Amino acid sequence: MKLVPDVRNPFFSRISMSRDLHTSHSPRSFIHVRFNTVDSGITYTTGDYLGILPQNSYHDVKAIAKRLKLNLNQDIDISLHPVLSTHSGILGKSCAASMGAVLSKFADLSVSPSRSVLRSLAKFATDPAERDHLLWLASNHELARADYSHWVVAERRNLLQILQAYPSVQNIPADEAVELLPTMQNRFYSICSSSFVQPDSIDVACGVVSGMTPSGRLHRGVCTSFLEEHQEGDEVPIFCKQSLFRLPVDKTRPILMFSAGTGVAPFRAFVQERVALAKAGEKVGPNVLFFGCCDRHQDFLFEKEFSDSSRAGHLILRTAFSHEQAYRIYVQHVMLRDENSEMIWRYLQEGGYIYVCGNAKTLAPAVHDALKTIAQKQGGLSAEASVDYLSSLQAKNIYQ
Repeated sequence: MKLVPDVRNPFFSRISMSRDLHTSHSPRSFIHVRFNTVDSGITYTTGDYLGILPQNSYHDVKAIAKRLKLNLNQDIDISLHPVLSTHSGILGKSCAASMGAVLSKFADLSVSPSRSVLRSLAKFATDPAERDHLLWLASNHELARADYSHWVVAERRNLLQILQAYPSVQNIPADEAVELLPTMQNRFYSICSSSFVQPDSIDVACGVVSGMTPSGRLHRGVCTSFLEEHQEGDEVPIFCKQSLFRLPVDKTRPILMFSAGTGVAPFRAFVQERVALAKAGEKVGPNVLFFGCCDRHQDFLFEKEFSDSSRAGHLILRTAFSHEQAYRIYVQHVMLRDENSEMIWRYLQEGGYIYVCGNAKTLAPAVHDALKTIAQKQGGLSAEASVDYLSSLQAKNIYQ
């Protein structure tokens, strides 16, 4: 019986498609990647997450190895390092892995080192002033914690930058250097394909992270850059994780989806599935998507698919392009237009499900406030009753 892949034993999936969803007019990149899962043991349900175990760029690996004077070809005994042993599926099934593999696959070279790591580095500082300052940053003193929070965390200094700032830190034994490395964490992305439509492949879509940190370092997202650099035919370690984001069991229920930017990814899967079911002859309720982005000519994700579904009568599509006019228009503003408010309330009364995916600090509360306003204006509820109404939908998992 084939084991189901997990974080310790992922499936090395071959990329069968990779494309940029942003147009040539956009200064950013948003990639859509398809993974082949034939004979993988992976099964998923529409709405699940895909876990990806990324690797550092060779440039970053060489830089940290040079600073620590590490031999990339040196073998490390994984069994001597408990944390490394949990990554055996990535580093290799044997007890040994090369230092190059450890730096590439195990260590997250982009994150800021912890205070305990700074304390360990202080032991190898030959300059007393540098040693004292590292110990100060690692201490529990209130002012020291503030210094650490600002200089290390807020300015997003990684381990290499710390080592460059304290040149007297030298001669760290390879085994101890491995213990200092922040552990690479797997990244999760909402699956943007339907398991009904694509049972043997999985799609994800994500924005490529790139920008300058306050400390002046060009930061590139480890996983998004890793995916961007991989081509069709390359293999990537993946596994699936269940989500609570689920379509209604009763397919006749309306679904109301609210998203902005990259948050539309799971809704592409929802629409893909519901459209396919309808084409297969099943009775499917209305599908409504409110989507917001900056400019339809730059970052309207899955534009053709959504537009085609809308023209075919399978999707009610409402858009907000925030930067196309002198004033900002967002999803919540489009929701509150009379005809849209009436439609939202009508579908809620018909047992519709609400799904929100996007920035939790901006989109989610804005959509929630708009829904409260709609409940008051269209449903005649008081302010308090509108809050109770939405809370009851959330408690029943109808509002996700």
